[in-house]
Amino acid sequence: MPCVAAQMRASLCRLSAHSAAAPQPQPQPSECLRPSLRRRQAVHCQAAGKTLSSNSQQGAALGVQVEREEVPHYAQGSEYLKSLGFRNASEISRVLDIAMNPNSLYLQDRHKRRSVNSSARRLSVQDDMQPVCHFLQSQGLSEQEVVEVVSKHPPVLSYSVDNRLQPFMSYMKEIGIAEPAKAILQRPTLLGLDADKNLKAIVGYLQDNGHSTEDICHLLQTSI
Repeated sequence: MPCVAAQMRASLCRLSAHSAAAPQPQPQPSECLRPSLRRRQAVHCQAAGKTLSSNSQQGAALGVQVEREEVPHYAQGSEYLKSLGFRNASEISRVLDIAMNPNSLYLQDRHKRRSVNSSARRLSVQDDMQPVCHFLQSQGLSEQEVVEVVSKHPPVLSYSVDNRLQPFMSYMKEIGIAEPAKAILQRPTLLGLDADKNLKAIVGYLQDNGHSTEDICHLLQTSI
């Protein structure tokens, strides 16, 4: 019996030592940190929510400002173009966007590349659009022909009569084009040439290279 008891005690001691030596499972870091992470995530989401709310409020305020400041000019311009004879709503929108928006996506040059109307700005019907259309009519264009010219070259609505259109017409006559209005009706994009900035330089270059007045007039109305 004493031997059996001794053997049992030895076995128990070995089992106890083995249990003590066995590695105990450690809590996963994620389990320890989860409550803390959740708290941080909650704080972050709350802050982000406040930022989005603030941005939304600012955007709404900006939208109200744009609506109050910009839309009346487009609405008045739209009514004026309708009075001239424009009928298509999308065409009216395109014309007004090119005339008033310096970053208009509608504006392209003859090679389908993005172009810019440097004169684009918020236009007044009374101070900007009417004077341009009345001037074109005074040069011999009918109201329907004015609609055609404006439709094909919308930036004309943003041009100054005194500083841009009148000098253009005078110079066209000076170089031998007796009826500039007919030339414009045939090729409205001619109005994109500024007499002082580029038209005179083009004509001078052609003259220096031996082109006659007839050649120059023909080139202006067909290819330049």
